[in-house]
Amino acid sequence: MTWTWLTPPRGPAGPAGAAGATGATGATGATGATGATGATGATGATGSAANSCIDFVINSQDDLNAIAVPSSGVHTLPSDGTYCFGEFTLDSGRRIRVASGRRVELFGHGPSSVVTGSADNLAIFTFEAGSTVHAHDFKINNTSGTAAARAIESATTEAYVHDMAVLCGAGEGIRVTAGRFFASQLRVSNSVIGVSCRGGEVFLENYDCEALTNGASIDATHGGFQWIGGRCGSYTTGLRIEANCESIVVQGVTAVFGVDFVRRNNGLVNRASIIGNTVAVTTNGVNWAASIPTMGLAIVGNMFNVSSGTSPFIGFTHTTARVNAKANFRSTGTTPPAVPGPMSETPMIFFSGTVSPGSISAGQSANTAVTITGAAVGDIVTASPRTGLANGLVFNFARVSAANTVQLNIANHSGGALTPASQTWDFCLFRPF
Repeated sequence: MTWTWLTPPRGPAGPAGAAGATGATGATGATGATGATGATGATGATGSAANSCIDFVINSQDDLNAIAVPSSGVHTLPSDGTYCFGEFTLDSGRRIRVASGRRVELFGHGPSSVVTGSADNLAIFTFEAGSTVHAHDFKINNTSGTAAARAIESATTEAYVHDMAVLCGAGEGIRVTAGRFFASQLRVSNSVIGVSCRGGEVFLENYDCEALTNGASIDATHGGFQWIGGRCGSYTTGLRIEANCESIVVQGVTAVFGVDFVRRNNGLVNRASIIGNTVAVTTNGVNWAASIPTMGLAIVGNMFNVSSGTSPFIGFTHTTARVNAKANFRSTGTTPPAVPGPMSETPMIFFSGTVSPGSISAGQSANTAVTITGAAVGDIVTASPRTGLANGLVFNFARVSAANTVQLNIANHSGGALTPASQTWDFCLFRPF
């Protein structure tokens, strides 16, 4: 018998199952080739030209005439700004003036820039009171044969001069009559006076002067003078003092082949400091014949190679009142080596000696005179016995009572007469400055 299996009918489809998890991301494909560079954009418009830092260029007398029309031989700079000078010669008697209120910079191209003129008894350049002047990098030469001629005259409180050379064969390189004059890297040569100070204040830094009579001179009542650094060569006087001056400082200057490094002829100086200078092949170091400065004359740390007598000081010594001389050296001779030796100093005197006071009555004090060479009235004295005083005795004071004499005062506070023991006392005397 054959059996046939019958397939039953399919039932309805069941609901769809939940979606499976997402598969991992495949690897990134290779980077495609870079596209071609786009075309360059159009060039922008040219910007406006920058302003020049030079307002006026003066290379000739004609240039100067066009910029500053002369009046009675004077070219008054017409406006604030920068004036650049080349090399040229002014017509005889012509001068250049910076008027009050004007603010200018005057400069050159360097060593090739020289303004030459001839102005009898006058200055080639004048800086008036109230002006502001910065001058640098050129040379001024006044060829006049008159003694009062000068290259520059300044009366302003704001005159700044640097990297300049000045010549005035018969007169003054620079005259300052008021205000404040600041100069650095200034050279004055072949003049009678390098810088003539006649009012105001002068500050010189690395000032170099040569082949002249006076490197600088106080010629009229003046406020202050400072010369710090620089050189003075082939001179008669480095700094000459002919008038009153409040303050003088000369420091770090090298002076060679002269007569007097500093010389006071006239005038009263309030205070003066001469510090750390080297003076060689010169007759005198400091020649100050009278009127030592009111607040003192300090001469410290100088090297004096001088030919005069036994001291570089003329008219005073290290013990003169109001002089404080310390750590100076002196040598003689012009052929190296000129071996220096230390100079005597303003006293700080140390002395030890036996003091034998007499009997002192009860309730009284007594003085004992002690001879100390070099002691001067006004010196400050300290004194101390090597062993203590007997009970009832009190050391009151010590003072310089006369030249070379110190007075020791001891009081007796006991009920009877006492005689202090004879013993060694130590003294130290200071010279006040």
